[in-house]
Amino acid sequence: MNAKIIGVLAAVGAGAGLLVLGQPNLHDRLARLEPELNQKIQSRQIQIDPAELLALRYEDQVGVRIFDLRSESDFNLFHLTDAQRVSLEQISEPAWAKELSPKQVIVLVSNDEEQATQAWKLLSTQKVANLYILAGGINAWIERYAKPDQKKPIANCKNDQLGFRLPSSLGSRHPAADPEPSHGPPEKFEKKVKSLGGGKRKAGGCG
Repeated sequence: MNAKIIGVLAAVGAGAGLLVLGQPNLHDRLARLEPELNQKIQSRQIQIDPAELLALRYEDQVGVRIFDLRSESDFNLFHLTDAQRVSLEQISEPAWAKELSPKQVIVLVSNDEEQATQAWKLLSTQKVANLYILAGGINAWIERYAKPDQKKPIANCKNDQLGFRLPSSLGSRHPAADPEPSHGPPEKFEKKVKSLGGGKRKAGGCG
């Protein structure tokens, strides 16, 4: 048996060994990377202000995808225009994450930041690029952009619950779902999203 054949058989054997032993799964990798991910979360590197998300949605050179981790009932009650509802189980699937374009900004939202943070960890572990969390979640967005007669705060609501009663289930038809940029002085915020170039506008609580 010549050396070339021996080399091929060795490679096949190594591959079979990996199949038997199994590759590290998503949760194994997450456990290994969690200290590094937690540092980014705690330092607030990846949480973007509602004003920054609003500005991005009107930026011609940036493609934005918004993924909403909330329940179907909360999503139907109110969600940002062009947001797509997803579950933690869905985004844990490698095939789903591979479909995300590295040329788009991805923003994860929940009622506050709890579920969005879990989703951020799972997608970061799968090496998804340009990934951010909406700071304060939908509750912060409603607080910022809904008029007083369009919301009623809920006292003592629990973590990651919608913090407002809304007139009806309007989904993205609620006026605050797609507010126009202010005609007054620009809203001030700390810019977190790195410039990508390319793309087009829009794709895709207790505060």
